[in-house]
Amino acid sequence: MISTTLSGVGRLGKALMKQWNISNEKMGIFHPSDEKVKSFISDYSNGVPVSTKDLANMKTIILALPAAKIPEFLKQNYHSNITYVNMATAMKTSDLQKEFTELQIVSMKFVGHANDLNKNGNGYFITEQETPDEIVNLFNGIGVVRRGEPDIVNDVNKLATYYAIKAAVELENELRIKKYDQSLIDRALSAITPEVIKSYQKGDLGHFAQSVVTEVKELIR
Repeated sequence: MISTTLSGVGRLGKALMKQWNISNEKMGIFHPSDEKVKSFISDYSNGVPVSTKDLANMKTIILALPAAKIPEFLKQNYHSNITYVNMATAMKTSDLQKEFTELQIVSMKFVGHANDLNKNGNGYFITEQETPDEIVNLFNGIGVVRRGEPDIVNDVNKLATYYAIKAAVELENELRIKKYDQSLIDRALSAITPEVIKSYQKGDLGHFAQSVVTEVKELIR
C-alpha cells in the first residue's frame, strides 16, 4: 500500500526517483497529466501512478515543484490529514504555513544540483527539527539529512550558482578574447573547470593548480 506520493516530474523529481528506485523504495507519482505520469514511471520500476482522488488517502506528499506552483497545488489538494514536504528552495515553509494554517507542512531542502543527485546520489538535505522521523528516514536512504534551518539552503544554492556562472562567463569571455576554438572553450568549461573545483574541495590539487591557488589568494587579500 503506497502512503507517500511525489508530485513533480522535473529534474529534481527524476533525480529523487532514480535514487529511490536504486534503494527499492516504492513511491506514488502524481501529475495532472496521465500521459506524463506514464512516461515518467516507465523509467522507474518503483513508481506507482496516483490519481487526484488517491491523493486524499496519502500520508505524505513530497512537493518537488517550482516555488510558484506550490500554493496552487495546495489549494487544489487541501487535506489536513497529510504531511506536505516543501522542497522548493525559494519557497519558505513558514510562509506556506501562514497561508495554509490547517495543513501540516515541513521542509526538505536539497543542497546541490539535481543533475549531480541523479548521477551520483548521496544527496544532502536540510529539514526542521520537528519533521517526522519517517520522512527523515525516507531521505536518509538516498543521502544525508541534517536537522536545522532549511531557509539557509536558498542562500547557499544562490551563492554557489552565482559564482559558478560568474566563473563560467569570465572564462568563456577570456578564451574568446584570445580567439581559441569553440571546441577548446567547451572543453575548458565542461571538463577542466568542474574537476578543478572538485579537487580544490577535496584538497587534492596538483602542483600547477596549487600555484594558481596561491596566486588567486594573493589577489583577493
